[in-house]
Amino acid sequence: IPGVPGSLGGKKITGICEDKNGDLWLSIYSAGIDKYDRASGTFIHYTNIFSAAASTGSSNINGIGVDGTGVLWACGFGTSLATFDYEKNKFTNKGGGGWLRGLFTDSEGWLWILQNDPGISVYVPVENKIIGFPPDKNDLTKPGTGVIGSIAEDKWGTIWMGTETGMYSFNKTTKFFTRYKNIPSDTNSLTNNSVDALAYYNDVLWIATGGGLDAYSISEKFFRHFKQNIFGINTVIAAISQDENKNLTGVEVAKIRSKILKTLQGKFNAALKE
Repeated sequence: IPGVPGSLGGKKITGICEDKNGDLWLSIYSAGIDKYDRASGTFIHYTNIFSAAASTGSSNINGIGVDGTGVLWACGFGTSLATFDYEKNKFTNKGGGGWLRGLFTDSEGWLWILQNDPGISVYVPVENKIIGFPPDKNDLTKPGTGVIGSIAEDKWGTIWMGTETGMYSFNKTTKFFTRYKNIPSDTNSLTNNSVDALAYYNDVLWIATGGGLDAYSISEKFFRHFKQNIFGINTVIAAISQDENKNLTGVEVAKIRSKILKTLQGKFNAALKE
């Protein structure tokens, strides 16, 4: 609220995470980073005002996350990457430049760095290094030319990535990518190559595409398609997630409303038995 000390620093929240101390951190585009003080119920702001006690080095923050060693990371436009120094109570700009879209921490503590260009990078804490995977449209074991905008992990530790030109899976043992795309003559393929969001639950990868919602059984290698009218209107699902009861929730672009997709899980399970 403008003019109210201790209120949230901005409206466009781009990321949220809990650190090693149990503190809640929010990255906010054009407003830096906020830490929620549970004791007072207020927010502590970290902005680009270097005369303050803490700074991110830029206010355009697109993501925040914690790696497997407990280090708090932030990314955005201009700063690229920054880490938080708990003793000095400030963020340190790690450099790199460019525009990063977000961060994702997997079950092994690897910190995946989503870029605004094709390809992806990951920080591996046990090796203390960032590994880059540049795009290669001709090598099917590497990322293609689509910008990765969504990411998820299944129970086997496979990393799934959505782009505007299809979907990839990444095997952390072989370090190879596998590509998935729409094949018009094959119903057991993506509905649409524009993948906007991913969510994994109970062996099923839910995929929000430009042509509707897909459900992919990872063990069965089986796609089930739910067209764009699942909300009663022709629209595009922009995000998908789970609530505390593990019900799936989809968010549509046109109405900015959500609806539980519980019945779709039943339909998908039934389709596997057909």
